[in-house]
Amino acid sequence: MNPSDPDRVKQMEASLEEMKKSQKSGVNPANGAGGEMMKSSLMFTQHYTVSFTVAAITLVSIGIFGYGGYLLDEVIGSYPTFSISGLIISFPFSIYGIYKWVQTRYIPRLKKMK
Repeated sequence: MNPSDPDRVKQMEASLEEMKKSQKSGVNPANGAGGEMMKSSLMFTQHYTVSFTVAAITLVSIGIFGYGGYLLDEVIGSYPTFSISGLIISFPFSIYGIYKWVQTRYIPRLKKMK
């Protein structure tokens, strides 16, 4: 197949025009009318990012305060008093961390939308 073949060039130009029209109308030919597959894939990615970030903030908070309580228990010799206290104290800090993350990530976007 010769790339300079006039029929092949016309076919490629027609394909390019069809792609331009689908981009303007929001229809993705690979996904069908409306591009529902593309929207749901993007939504899944956004939810996955949020879930992963919330889990990471919570686990880091539990790790820091739990391990800090464990080290304090080792020094003082009062195991498990500070370990359990550190774990209990970690939850309000993780909730605050999640709150601050949402404020910095989503609140500016909502203000731009108004």
